[in-house]
Amino acid sequence: MEKGKLYLNENLSERLEYNSPTTNIKATYANHSDYPNGVVPAHWHKELECIITLTGSLTYHVNNHSYIVSAGNGLIVNTNRLHLCCPTT
Repeated sequence: MEKGKLYLNENLSERLEYNSPTTNIKATYANHSDYPNGVVPAHWHKELECIITLTGSLTYHVNNHSYIVSAGNGLIVNTNRLHLCCPTT
């Protein structure tokens, strides 16, 4: 999978490639600087998403609510929720 690239269907659902052959799970490490302007585009998926911010802070937009996730903190995005992430300004 190419860095800074999400594979989206027309309905903005993400096409995920799982890490495990027996469990629907994907674990990744991402730098938001890999994405254009540091923005992960709006998408959704049927899996939970757990985010932990290691440095700086990020703003997650989930179903029209915004959450600032600072270094050392995390966020869990529920299933089937439209979300995007961008640098905190």
